[in-house]
Amino acid sequence: ETDTAATAGDAGDGDVTTEHMSRALTKCLQYGHLAPTSPDSLGSHPIASNSNGTDPMVMECRPHVLFAGNCDDFRVVTSNNDEDATHCVCVPHFASTGKAVLVTWGSSDADMEVKCLTFDPVCRDDISMQE
Repeated sequence: ETDTAATAGDAGDGDVTTEHMSRALTKCLQYGHLAPTSPDSLGSHPIASNSNGTDPMVMECRPHVLFAGNCDDFRVVTSNNDEDATHCVCVPHFASTGKAVLVTWGSSDADMEVKCLTFDPVCRDDISMQE
């Protein structure tokens, strides 16, 4: 039997602060749904079922990592329940921050590491494209 790690997330919304996004991720985890305000505040429609008869936005098990991209900064909030821990990760917008997130999977939840890497900016004017 192989241990597996579950992840879930989305591209995020570049107009939302990291503070707001980290709260939204913890609420999604609490509700067990990736889009709890859909369709009221999102441009989507209710999904009656997919090929296996379930709503694909419902989280049937707690992921080890729940993430959202396009945040203005890096943040990790760890949410624990009786059985599992979930790392809610705000992933910074790489093009504007030069930051990326690295998740290292260990043999247990306690061994998992989430860290932010910062890269030097590249001046796009110096890059020439050949056709």
